[in-house]
Amino acid sequence: MTRSPLLLRSGPPDTEVRQRVTVTGVVQGVGFRPFVHRIAGELGLAGFVGNDSGAVFLEVQGARERVSEFVRRLRAQAPPLARIDGIRVVEVPADGTGDRGFRIVASRTISGPSTPIPPDVAVCGDCVGELFDPRDRRHRHPFITCTNCGPRFTIIRELPYDRPATTMAAFTMCRRCATEYHDPADRRFHAQPIACPECGPSLWFSSPTGRVCGSDRALAAAQRARQLIARSAAGDIAIAMSTSGNSPNLLAGLAEARRRGLFTVGFAGYDGGAFAQSPHVDACFVVRSQSVHRIQEAQALLGYRLWLAVHERLGDEDAGAA
Repeated sequence: MTRSPLLLRSGPPDTEVRQRVTVTGVVQGVGFRPFVHRIAGELGLAGFVGNDSGAVFLEVQGARERVSEFVRRLRAQAPPLARIDGIRVVEVPADGTGDRGFRIVASRTISGPSTPIPPDVAVCGDCVGELFDPRDRRHRHPFITCTNCGPRFTIIRELPYDRPATTMAAFTMCRRCATEYHDPADRRFHAQPIACPECGPSLWFSSPTGRVCGSDRALAAAQRARQLIARSAAGDIAIAMSTSGNSPNLLAGLAEARRRGLFTVGFAGYDGGAFAQSPHVDACFVVRSQSVHRIQEAQALLGYRLWLAVHERLGDEDAGAA
């Protein structure tokens, strides 16, 4: 880290001073403004912090001893994702208006070199915990993120780094996300990619039969399609089993299979559902029962008999012993 000269005046430790600080390096998109806000609050300092296109700029005011401690922490306790190249400190006249608050101010664009753009960061432990917690509102949300992790490089369109300058600009924060974003005690304080299933991006899987929505269902449909691509060839048989015959991901898989030249077979219950009506299902076996258990037992038997018939046709003498 470059240690820039400090342009300061000496004086008693309790003298009220104001210092203007410029921090350069990888200091945007790494939680630097929330970090500055936190340590200024802990030390009871007034002032502000913001981003410009080349650095983080800030001013702090308070007792000289506390301001000096603030600058020390700025160097020693920077966020783990930050890389400080230089810190320039200049003493400026104190603000006599009596404003004792500390705030994050609007970003600004300046001429000159731009600050380095940080890379995307793997999901942190706290977010992983939420991701797999059924009680959490971000349970299974594939775009989970916070100040300490998530996309940076792949979403930034321009600097300074703020939500309107990223691909998240199209997603308006819901009330709960906005509350987290503005809460200095929350780890998503000023996390620009913040989102949840209610207000953020979503996953879907598209096929000739339509769209499969919902993260888990879309991923399952995509996985089935990948299996078809990797393991199948024209003339093979694709079989799908559904109690209702209306499973969107299975319908998508059958459509993709038929498009690739496979013979498609559907097993369904009740009246056959969409399987019985789909032009992408070449043969549909319907178990006309209202009992889920009966339907699934019959499907298992049908599946076995079909498997056995195939092996007998191929001349597998040991097929019946399976």
